Amino acid sequence: KLQGLLLPLGIASNCQINALIALEIHRMLRHSHQRRRYFPPSIRSVATRCLSAYLLNACVSMIWSLNFNSLSMRTPLVAGGIYCSPAPYDLRSVFVYYIFLGSLTLWVPFGICAYVTVDVLRNRLLPMQGEGKRALAIYFFRLLLVFLVFWFPTILA
Repeated sequence: KLQGLLLPLGIASNCQINALIALEIHRMLRHSHQRRRYFPPSIRSVATRCLSAYLLNACVSMIWSLNFNSLSMRTPLVAGGIYCSPAPYDLRSVFVYYIFLGSLTLWVPFGICAYVTVDVLRNRLLPMQGEGKRALAIYFFRLLLVFLVFWFPTILA
């Protein structure tokens, strides 16, 4: 049961924190492109956002892993008994799993990162020259790669 709670919590929280990072990078790039001074968020602001993401996902993960009969969700052993993961098993559970819980925890952050990527590329927000351009581009596209390689297959699985 505990692993059925912690697995969705870890996946969804990391996914949402990556989306928060993408939004902050987008804000920084937009300010830079408009030649406005950028003030990074305070440590308190970052901590509040991260804790809010963890709290939201803890609540959703509890719902996800408690095996409510009305939600039609089970937490079977998967991968040969290596870990427990909530999994859909009938049509109603597929709806709950992908539409309700998936949209709260995975689809919204993925949409945010897709929007940020399209906006950065369309409006050419990455700086054209300078030493910081390469580092910023590598960091931004590494964040995108994490979403595409790690979190997008999780959405589909």
